[in-house]
Amino acid sequence: GEAGTAARIRVIIESADDRGVWGTVGVSENIIEASWLALVDAFEYKLYKDDPTAQNDFRSDAVKAAASAAVTDFMLRLEPKYIDMR
Repeated sequence: GEAGTAARIRVIIESADDRGVWGTVGVSENIIEASWLALVDAFEYKLYKDDPTAQNDFRSDAVKAAASAAVTDFMLRLEPKYIDMR
């Protein structure tokens, strides 16, 4: 059978702000989904870094929703190769 033979794509994104640089990874059989996962994680981490009160709720629904909305808006505007969140 073909189970387990699909290629897994890994997308690595390096992001930066005025306080540092961080990397995120998205993995999927679909390059769009892998890119989406890496971008959402990058935005989630940025929100986490910027809001000390959210540190206990890093994976909260509110943080995920805000990150997803930011990524949607971002992707509708351009197709980045490098993201600088300064």
